[in-house]
Amino acid sequence: MKLAMNRISRQLIGLVFIALIIFSVGVAALVGWQSYGDLKEVAFERVQAAGNLFASEIENNISRTHNSIGDVESNRIITEQLVLLNNYGPLYAEDASQINQKILDSDATFYFQSQLQLARSLIHLLPSHQLSELTIYHTDTFDQHENSAPLPSVIIDHEFVWFFRYDKKSYEQTPHVYKLPIHRLNYDGDFFDISTVYQENSDFFYESMGVELTNEIPSDHFNQLSRPKNFTSGEVISLAQDRLQFITWSQIVIDLVHPDNWQITSQRAIIIVAVQEPDNDSLQTVADRLGAELAIVDSEHVWASSIDHNQQYHFSEHDLEVGNDPYIFSEVAVGLPSDDDKTFKVMALSPTVGLIKRTNSLIIRLTLVTLLAIIVTAASIYWMVQVNLRRPLDQLLHGVVSLRKGDMDVAVNITTNNELTTLGRAFNDMTQQLKEKSNALQKANDTLEHKVKERTEDLENAQQQLIIAEKMASLGQLVAGVAHEINTPLGNSITALSFNKTESEVLQKKFDNKTLTATDFGKFLNISHESISIMETNLRKARQLVQTFKNVAVNQSVEEVTSFNIYEHVDEVLVTLKPQLKQTQIKVHLDISPELIIESYSGAYYHIISNMIMNSIKHAFPDRHGNIYLSIKADEDNLHLEYKDDGEGMDEVTCSKIFDPFFTTKRGDGGTGLGMYMTYNIVTQQLGGIITASSEINKGTLFSVVVPLTLPDSHESGQELSV
Repeated sequence: MKLAMNRISRQLIGLVFIALIIFSVGVAALVGWQSYGDLKEVAFERVQAAGNLFASEIENNISRTHNSIGDVESNRIITEQLVLLNNYGPLYAEDASQINQKILDSDATFYFQSQLQLARSLIHLLPSHQLSELTIYHTDTFDQHENSAPLPSVIIDHEFVWFFRYDKKSYEQTPHVYKLPIHRLNYDGDFFDISTVYQENSDFFYESMGVELTNEIPSDHFNQLSRPKNFTSGEVISLAQDRLQFITWSQIVIDLVHPDNWQITSQRAIIIVAVQEPDNDSLQTVADRLGAELAIVDSEHVWASSIDHNQQYHFSEHDLEVGNDPYIFSEVAVGLPSDDDKTFKVMALSPTVGLIKRTNSLIIRLTLVTLLAIIVTAASIYWMVQVNLRRPLDQLLHGVVSLRKGDMDVAVNITTNNELTTLGRAFNDMTQQLKEKSNALQKANDTLEHKVKERTEDLENAQQQLIIAEKMASLGQLVAGVAHEINTPLGNSITALSFNKTESEVLQKKFDNKTLTATDFGKFLNISHESISIMETNLRKARQLVQTFKNVAVNQSVEEVTSFNIYEHVDEVLVTLKPQLKQTQIKVHLDISPELIIESYSGAYYHIISNMIMNSIKHAFPDRHGNIYLSIKADEDNLHLEYKDDGEGMDEVTCSKIFDPFFTTKRGDGGTGLGMYMTYNIVTQQLGGIITASSEINKGTLFSVVVPLTLPDSHESGQELSV
């Protein structure tokens, strides 16, 4: 036996040395052949991810900008100012006699006031969306001028607010352009009270605000676009004035008086245009965050770059040189249309200088480490095998042979201080435990029947807990329905109350300032009446919902025989399930007589119907789309309930097990397998009826329930209900 062990030791040492040599040669070859390619591939994956992320950020930022402009329509204060801006503007006249007429000086003052308030309301969009410019345009909404184009009213950039002033109601005129530094936009005091407006000319207000008349004319980005502008909103990449710009616009709907019939109509009368202009500094900030150089290019030109813009880009088939340095690059097309029919791309770059040096340095270090590891490992293995492995293994082998012969008192004594010492102790412990387990096994056989009985009782208790949990889940659905359905009318009431409070504060301020007019007071009365009406309607709806949920909750918790309208009861059950049904496109069709009244347990029917509907939602309609048909009819002796869905159905095996306890096909998704089991018990034991199920794959599922109108013995049913 020792001879065999010596042979194993020599073979083990030889295999270890051969493995170490092969490993060393393999590592050197692998690093030498693939390290540069791997580093280059990693660098390419990094720039590819950076390019995709940067392109996605551009598109997402444009989309958020477009949505923010469109959201202006929902801001009542801004839309009111847009209405005033349109009424006092050059392209709208209440009747044809005003066209080409001079704009009154007071109207010019009110026009300037609206421009100021709009600039103060919209200036926050510049930093929040990295905009370089935001412009408000007038449009000829009612076609009162020939061949007209949108006229600018207010332009906001990071230094000035530009105001356009028009002298008459005409498209063909040269506006006066004023500018105001951004830091002077938030003025103190109110210059625009009615008495001052009609006592002073409009120049007084321009001078009071510090607005300066200028000969500088800001760029008209929107009218310079070559793309058609007859659509309500859009996004485009433009190269106006040889500068790359992302231009986003949206037409704002406001309520205006139609000049022909003087009726209030909703029209797209205002265009808001946002301009984003990526530059080298902004790209450098993003590049530092993404860990790669960035550029925006087309097929011929680099428009913005985080690298020195004076460097020349030289493309080859697979590589790129910027100046004299090689780069790895990845291009991603920007998903926005171009005003110049160009294809713009986001380019991410990473320099490859130094990859070869780092690769060579890595090869040298790995070779040295590998050689050192081989020497140290070889010496350690030799010592371990020769001194600490062979003799302990001999002792363990002797112990195993003795144990195999049935000697339970055998013990090994290993004195080496390594893992084999622990193995020897474990071997000794094992022999001792074998003796103890052998004795314990005999005792376990004697008490096995008692333990089986205890486990059976534990399983029955667990089953009762799961049934209680299933009932609590049903109650949780009811509570979720209450919270979801009541939240909407209460939220509407709070909104109306808050709006009415705001208007009352405005009215109080006007009253305190002695500027309150009859028109203001009448408008407040109309608003108050409308708010009270909204609150009354929504609170009445909330009261009705509370009553409905109260009825269902009482029916669930109080199991007494009552006389109730089955149609109304089913309708209340559907109200509690409305939050789950609203998340789907499942329609419930009822065939129940509104006059059908039965005497039974109303809570039992809630469990039956709600369990079937929730079962269909979870299992029958994976695409959340389909129909459920529920029919309840009565004859002289029985109540017939037929439930059918047109879902994906079940196979024969699944259908045969549907009423078994704990059977579910959604075990990993929270299913307990007790829903239909509880339904079966309620129908057969509490109500004394029968329930059957039939189904085919892709042909839906049908449940037929027949319940006697005369209930079984109340004592027996009460016992079943308490389970």
